[in-house]
Amino acid sequence: MWNKDSQSWNAFCSGLLTIGNPLDREDTAEFELLIMAKDHGHPQRSATTTLSVNVFDVNDNAPQFDKSVYNATVRENEPPHSAVITIHATDSDAGTSRVSPLLQSPSLYLSFAWSI
Repeated sequence: MWNKDSQSWNAFCSGLLTIGNPLDREDTAEFELLIMAKDHGHPQRSATTTLSVNVFDVNDNAPQFDKSVYNATVRENEPPHSAVITIHATDSDAGTSRVSPLLQSPSLYLSFAWSI
C-alpha cells in the first residue's frame, strides 16, 4: 500500500500493486517505481524493472481569483470595447478543467482581457 508520508508503494506476492490513500495530481503527477522480483532458490536470483505511474487529474479544485474584490472606474464616454480591468483567475487542475470567464450582470456589457 502507498504511504503518504514516505510516498512508498508495496507490491503483494501476487504482483498486485495497491495504494492506501488518495493520490493528488497537484502534489505528484508521476511516480517512478523500481520493482524487484526475487526467487527462493540458492543462490537467490532477482530481476528489476521500472514502472512509471502517471496520475490523471480530475476537476477537484475550484478556480481562485488573485483578489477577493476587484474595483474599477470607467468614464461614461468611453467607447465600446474599451479595456476596463484585467481579472485573473487560476485553476490548478489540468486538461479540460480550465478556467473560463463568466460575467453575471446581464445589464452591463464588459469585454474581459482574460488571462489564465
